[in-house]
Amino acid sequence: MLPNMTAGHLTAEEAKVAAELVRRLKQRRSRNGTRWTLDLRHRRFGGLGRVTLFYPSGPSWPEAGHTTDDRAAAVDWIMMRGGYAQYIARRKRVAGNGLSERLTVAEAADQYLKHLESTLGRLHNTCINRLSAFRCHVNPVFGHTPLVALERKAVREFLGKLTIQRQGRAVPAALRTRDNTRAALLALWHFTYPDDACPYFGISLADPRGVRARRERIVAGDVREVIRPKAFDADEVADILLTAMWYDAHVRARPCQRSRFVPLTSEALAVAFATGMRIGEISRWRGKHLMEREGVALVAGTKNLNALRVIPLQTTLRPWLARIRAKVASDGGDTSPTQHVLPMMYGKENRELCTSKQLIRRFAEVMRLAGHKIDQKAAHACRNYHATVGKLHADLVDLPSLKSYLGHVAVGGATERYVDRTHVDLIVREMPASHREFITLPTPRELELRLVGYIPPCMKARGYTQLQEWRAAGRPGGYEVTPNAESPRR
Repeated sequence: MLPNMTAGHLTAEEAKVAAELVRRLKQRRSRNGTRWTLDLRHRRFGGLGRVTLFYPSGPSWPEAGHTTDDRAAAVDWIMMRGGYAQYIARRKRVAGNGLSERLTVAEAADQYLKHLESTLGRLHNTCINRLSAFRCHVNPVFGHTPLVALERKAVREFLGKLTIQRQGRAVPAALRTRDNTRAALLALWHFTYPDDACPYFGISLADPRGVRARRERIVAGDVREVIRPKAFDADEVADILLTAMWYDAHVRARPCQRSRFVPLTSEALAVAFATGMRIGEISRWRGKHLMEREGVALVAGTKNLNALRVIPLQTTLRPWLARIRAKVASDGGDTSPTQHVLPMMYGKENRELCTSKQLIRRFAEVMRLAGHKIDQKAAHACRNYHATVGKLHADLVDLPSLKSYLGHVAVGGATERYVDRTHVDLIVREMPASHREFITLPTPRELELRLVGYIPPCMKARGYTQLQEWRAAGRPGGYEVTPNAESPRR
């Protein structure tokens, strides 16, 4: 007598499939013991053959896992939510739509990414984010699993345990990373099987960092306790630039570093603060984009239609640009208009991706040393500062112009998409002089005077003091560790 096939979570079609699967249960004996199999050699099941039953919630299901010799457990594996009944019914439904039910997650991801590349372009943010999600997170876990075999419980556990590598160790992924990975999996299913309901739709994510709770407290009116600063003030910017100058003199001056990397961290930060450019725009900034005589600069942005723009060249940025040219020239570098303004590495072409990674790594490390690191922000914190100062100085720069300089305003017409010489001349004539004055930065000379005897706060708290020997020996940098009361020796 067959068990009751009217489980609440099964549809009528799935219950019918479950009844037939129970009838096709066969017990097989082998050297490793007894196990239960499904005889699915009929063409209605796509010629699957004899299928060994594995525990449906296992990490390698349905290809591998632990088996059972108990018929009741085998029937339960067929009937359970996300079990064989729903899996086989989904395969039959997909095959009935003329689609491949044997497609693995990795194969489906390849097709989906090729579609994104052909429609959006390989440099589009969606294409880059989806590629990263599949390559780093999804494919290592589900790559060999048939896409139709993915079910809600497995995907929920995968997203809940998702980790990333940070400084050589695995740490829990942020809510945004898990949300992007979930979106990539949902998009993959809807692209591959557009007419079939996604079996893992509607998964809610845990929030270990309390983002949702923080939002609820803000809505409830508990604002002062939960709002954290998202932009630096003028003193913090000066501290960060001073720490970056110390970083270039001491960390980047080590023998293992100075032969490979150009010490332009403080200058790069000054450019980021004064222009508000995105990190990719800074990495592709070339000498020909600078028009110092006209007092403007061209930003070769590609993020949106308004990212290609002309911005005012801040007066306080000019001494930093002169310092960049002097450093590059003293090291034998090329300062011609076709070269990058901020070369990051010696002896090789400064590719945009390498430069962006170097800038992000240096910015985050310097902000951490200065004690002003904002959570989950490094390079974009400079852009936040630029926008915040511009908004506070409404008497110097109006908000529509500030949005245009940041590349946030939607393009109003086709003529605005072209930045030719006439357009630049028009911008130079119409741009008020105050637009070049709203960002205030300390000069390199002022920071050099403060650099004598300076130690970053985070390193001082850990017991780091400068060596007196390198000054006498003429060495460019170094430090030693001395125990103190706040930092006991381990």
